[in-house]
Order: sequence, then C-alpha cells, then structure tokens
Amino acid sequence: LLRGAPLLPGTGWHRAARRSAFVPDGLVEFKNLNPNLNGDYLTIMVVPELKTALNNFIQSEKRNGKTIVATHGYRSYDQQLTLCEDCQQKKSVDPNFPCLADTASHSQHRTGFAGDMFIIKDGKLETMTSLVEKALEFGLSHPFGNGDPPHFFYKGL
Repeated sequence: LLRGAPLLPGTGWHRAARRSAFVPDGLVEFKNLNPNLNGDYLTIMVVPELKTALNNFIQSEKRNGKTIVATHGYRSYDQQLTLCEDCQQKKSVDPNFPCLADTASHSQHRTGFAGDMFIIKDGKLETMTSLVEKALEFGLSHPFGNGDPPHFFYKGL
C-alpha cells in the first residue's frame, strides 16, 4: 500500500473513511503491556484479525525473550488530524523533526487494521526493524519501512 492509495480496494471504505464520524465495524480491545513498565496495561482498539495476529506475534517473541508492545491501533479521523497537525507544527519549528503522521483521510490507523509496535529493551522503546520478516509470518506487513518504523498493517496470512 502507498500513502494516499485506497486503503481497502474494492470495498468503498476509502470513500466512507473521509467522514470524520466513520468508525470501522467490529473493533475489539487489545490489552497489552504498558510501555511505561509500571505494571499497568495499555488498551488499544483494533479489528479482531489484527488482535489475533498481535497476540500470536507478541507471545511468540516473548518465548524468544523479547518484550513487544503495541502502542497504537485505531485512530479516529479527528485523532489523526490532531496528531498530523501537531507533527507538522513541530516540523515547522524544527525541519529535522521526524514527522511520521499521515494525513487524517489516508491513515491506515482509521481502518483498525494498523498498529504501532515497539520492542522494550532496557526500559526504552526501540523500533522493530529487526523483526519485520518474523512479523510477516503472522500476517503483519511493514508497508512504509524506515519511513514509519513502528507501523505495521494486518494483511492476512
């Protein structure tokens, strides 16, 4: 998928997604470790298929001694717009600021099929570039590569 391309070809989703009140059907809670490591849990909203893939992938890597956290899932149009505007404002102050937020009307997070994941190492969040190929085994693609390192999209098995 490319930024700006229809998110789910043939479904009409892209047209409906332009409406700020649009929420995908069937979102479910995915509860996982809070990246603050304070013992709490972080809950994000995703589609059931992504929940299953995230759970299976995170548990698989836990058995390999890695701690992975999913920090973001579904974001509404308004949430994505705020994130994008904040990012652009920071970039206007500092041209080197790494603004990764896509426009509100094109964000894959609005589908519920996208999530941001990190490895927790030594109490800090690290991007998962070393686990991209492993994630593919669970149906998780890394569509933007280094352009958006934490971003994964459920493409299916």
